[in-house]
Amino acid sequence: MFRSQICSLFFVSTSFIAFSSGAQSLEPGMWHAVTNFTVDGVALQPSIGNECISTAQTKDAKTTITSKLQGIGCTLTEWNIQGNNLVAGLSCQTKGITATGSLSGQFSEKAYHLEGHAFGFYQRIIPSVASLVLNGQWVGACTAP
Repeated sequence: MFRSQICSLFFVSTSFIAFSSGAQSLEPGMWHAVTNFTVDGVALQPSIGNECISTAQTKDAKTTITSKLQGIGCTLTEWNIQGNNLVAGLSCQTKGITATGSLSGQFSEKAYHLEGHAFGFYQRIIPSVASLVLNGQWVGACTAP
């Protein structure tokens, strides 16, 4: 159960970073994302989905992400964008889980490839390591429901 909790916590934190990392250059619209997880060396089923990213979400990525992370017990420990490269760090403490992680990679206006790693403990004694690869592609304008 802990492994799925740390993986879920890390995914929620990093997936929003991936969508918002390049506020200066990500294209608002519909994005197709594929996230591949590995927890303690075991590959989990990929997460595949589409999300409509608004212009407002791309205006101040760091503030938006900080607010999102606080809602799940996490904070940014590092935020560095140079050109099309992102390096971000986070720390989480919630529901018996203490974890730290990093995310880095490249993005352009219409695509990203980021890799992340997290190490954490459940109840301070059960260790776990999670890795993920986030790939996203802009597919077009958002459509009304």
